Amino acid sequence: MYCLRKTLANHELSARLVRFSHTMLFTGQSDRYRGLHIELRNDSQLTHVSTHEFESSLKDAIERWTREEYRVSWFQIGLNLTHFIPALVKFGYVFHHSKTDYVVMNKWLSTTEPKNIPDYAFTNVGVGGLVIDDNDRVLVVKEKHFFGNQQMWKFPGGYAIQGEDFGQTAVREVLEETGIECEFQSVISFRHIHKFAFDCSDIYIVCHLKPVTHKANNSDADSTATDSTGSGLAVKKCEYEIDDCQWMAIDELKPQLSQFNAYIIDRYLSNRANGVKISLESIPSIIKNINQQTYCVHKQL
Repeated sequence: MYCLRKTLANHELSARLVRFSHTMLFTGQSDRYRGLHIELRNDSQLTHVSTHEFESSLKDAIERWTREEYRVSWFQIGLNLTHFIPALVKFGYVFHHSKTDYVVMNKWLSTTEPKNIPDYAFTNVGVGGLVIDDNDRVLVVKEKHFFGNQQMWKFPGGYAIQGEDFGQTAVREVLEETGIECEFQSVISFRHIHKFAFDCSDIYIVCHLKPVTHKANNSDADSTATDSTGSGLAVKKCEYEIDDCQWMAIDELKPQLSQFNAYIIDRYLSNRANGVKISLESIPSIIKNINQQTYCVHKQL
């Protein structure tokens, strides 16, 4: 399958547009799949190019690329040059994806192979944190903006930021929503659904987290410091996201959870009793000089 190189998203392409009289020569960078990437962004040479000149040059370029047996051509267009988009559409280019400051379009050129360009990213990743203290209390929140007709207790969490590992997302979201600092322990479970936010597929991972601070922030007047066990794990809810936040005993909490979240607690307790967990290991990758964050089931002996 044709694979769009990550360099396109990272703005590492070197491409330019050269103008000779009334003819322009599009030049770009080819990839190992015989694709050609053209970047048109913030180029002062383009300010005086008319739509007619652009169309004429594009027509000639497509014919040349087809003769040279390129399989696909890509255009990355900055927001200040979007007036060229109708010309690209006229010659068969379609939208592939966009970022905040550019859009990417492509045209399949091969006449001997079926088009097999993958869709752009279509799955959102969310992560929740099951935080359990030494007294088997669970940290839960009630969100201000919730699904359905009933506000329920749930685990703190949210969407991952690009470049975050699952555990990092869970730790960050718990801290932002509750003020509790945690350490990643393991992955408990994940679920996969489709047609969710923005009509995308959605993967939601629940991680077991361990609170690492046992000191209440007494200097913070906004802290919710109801802590009958005296452990000092005082919560500080995020005022614009969270309606309520507290520690609750498992037996008290489970009847007030959704079916999914109650299931997560059951699986965690079962795994703990059997010494089983999905832990993290870093394994070097052969593709790039990076480590692969790999999650695998382990049983404690």
